[in-house]
Amino acid sequence: MGDLGFRSLHEALLDAPPERAVEEVLVPWIPRGREILDGLRHHARATPGAWARDTRAKLHGRIEEDLQELYALSRVIDVLLLPFQSGPEDTWAGPALTLEQLTAFLTALGLQRQERSAFHPFQHEIVEVVASGDPGEPISVIETLWPGFRMGQLLIARAGVRVRGGGRHLDPRVAGRSTLHFTHRRRGRPTHDLGAGWGHNSQWRTRFRRDYEDAGVCYYNVDGTLDAAAGELSFQDREELREGAEPELTAEERVELLVHRSFIKTRKDDLDSFPYEDTFAEPATRRSA
Repeated sequence: MGDLGFRSLHEALLDAPPERAVEEVLVPWIPRGREILDGLRHHARATPGAWARDTRAKLHGRIEEDLQELYALSRVIDVLLLPFQSGPEDTWAGPALTLEQLTAFLTALGLQRQERSAFHPFQHEIVEVVASGDPGEPISVIETLWPGFRMGQLLIARAGVRVRGGGRHLDPRVAGRSTLHFTHRRRGRPTHDLGAGWGHNSQWRTRFRRDYEDAGVCYYNVDGTLDAAAGELSFQDREELREGAEPELTAEERVELLVHRSFIKTRKDDLDSFPYEDTFAEPATRRSA
């Protein structure tokens, strides 16, 4: 197969013997991977004022192709994270590599490792939960299971963490088990992205979700068109309201689902939720407690 960018790397990882994946696939792929990311580095800097005016209009051109390439990178990272997970959703343990080898490969491509320790959904994906006896105890990180990575101000992958917190902030039966959206593969929980259910080729036309942290503000899914916090509804939602149906999620629940990419305390059917059109911005310090 010819060079299909990070899709080629993804397929090579699936085909390689796990014990030889680092030496025979990842290391030889570094020059090509860095070349691809160098061509995408113009997305590394946040330009909030230009998104509404320019970005959506360009999604059918070069930006569309760029976001598809970044999506393929996210699928590669999903595979590389499998060795650091466990659970019934996926029986394959992935390629045999250490956290040090994971970090070495992604930083060799030009990504930067995130080093934030205080919990924030922009940087952290909740993997496991230790319940607190104090309902008001804020969410805190107990252990980092794998690191997160950025390209400049653009989030590429969140760190996986074990957390502790009280019942007013998260439900242990929900936070680590609800469907993780904007994600293709995890071993320990169900996942869903817009590539799910499509054919072998069509799935790779999925766009990468762009989140940025800039000047003390976190911007979630900047290519979304609906303000989650304002409860702004899609055309289909408005039609259903006119027919007497109530919105499935409140504005608060939509924000929860968007920023965490899953529910962490809301007990609703997450498979019927559709956060892919939502966008939201908040101060980076708001949820760091």
